[in-house]
Amino acid sequence: MLKLLKRCGVRVVRIQGDSMAPALLSGDVGVFIQYRSRFLRPKRGHVALIDHPRLGMIVKRVTGFRENNEVDVRGDASTSTPAIDLGPLPANRVWGRLLLRLNGQPKHSGSPAT
Repeated sequence: MLKLLKRCGVRVVRIQGDSMAPALLSGDVGVFIQYRSRFLRPKRGHVALIDHPRLGMIVKRVTGFRENNEVDVRGDASTSTPAIDLGPLPANRVWGRLLLRLNGQPKHSGSPAT
């Protein structure tokens, strides 16, 4: 099933770490749709799946664009890797945008059993 989704331009990713908190928390599942056409491009504010040259696949927010077809990104949390360390990235490194977030945090009701 995941191979079929990937072929259709959809990736399902388990979020690791809290660099995108509170929008995404560690353990959440993100469903991303690939930027494939001229109509579906990164926009400022998108939560994006990025193929970072040093860090591999990461999830960050698109914060801006540069004249030389580069994109600026950052995490939402204050503890996230600083944007300057992520560097401006070639736009083709931005794989796709978040389509759906599934909460991976367990729900607790009432007080714990004793």
